[in-house]
Amino acid sequence: IVFQAGSQDCALPAQFDTARSQAEFLVYLGGFACTGVRSKAQVVLPIGLPPEIDGSYVNVDGSVQSFSAGAQLPGEARSGWRVLRALAAALGLAELAFDDIESLRAAIRQVSPMVAAKAAAPTLAMVVGQFSRVATVPIYRSDAVVRRATALQQTPLAVPVGLGLNPADAKALGLVTGATARVEDGKVSVELPVTVDRRLPLAAAWIELGHSATRELAGNGSSLRISKV
Repeated sequence: IVFQAGSQDCALPAQFDTARSQAEFLVYLGGFACTGVRSKAQVVLPIGLPPEIDGSYVNVDGSVQSFSAGAQLPGEARSGWRVLRALAAALGLAELAFDDIESLRAAIRQVSPMVAAKAAAPTLAMVVGQFSRVATVPIYRSDAVVRRATALQQTPLAVPVGLGLNPADAKALGLVTGATARVEDGKVSVELPVTVDRRLPLAAAWIELGHSATRELAGNGSSLRISKV
């Protein structure tokens, strides 16, 4: 069974092609029936792509990130887990008899201690005042030349140093755009004007680099404590 993968999705494409061509009976579950699939697979079962289904990812640090479908499934396509459930039922595998996505997620938490621990652990967004720094480089603060170019520093892109927060985080801290917040990294403390920006994710503190006022703050991804002044 090949699930939503082609040779270009693999670290060793040639080995994948060899294994696929040597299979006695190949079932392909996916959204793209390319030439290789059509020439090798005895059965092709259409399943939805990530934007079309409810599902979950486990990211690089082991955190579970769930998402909802943003579009309707085309034609006869189904969610991948539903197709696997139907195949399991035909094979008499009762342990895969899930009725909905939530029962499937619950089962994953039971068999994967890491996923269960991550799901139960508090995230940064749950701890009021604790944030992770997002440190981007402003276009006109990127080097010594542009920082000293008077004309460039007078353009709309030359934004003064500040702290960007998600609206929900700002509300929890009692902050609004224009207010002043204290930012601490455990060693250094600075006070910055606040900008509330709905584009920012929860628990993110957007503080750009290239400004003398924040040069001693810990860098991108560091843990920060934020409070109202």
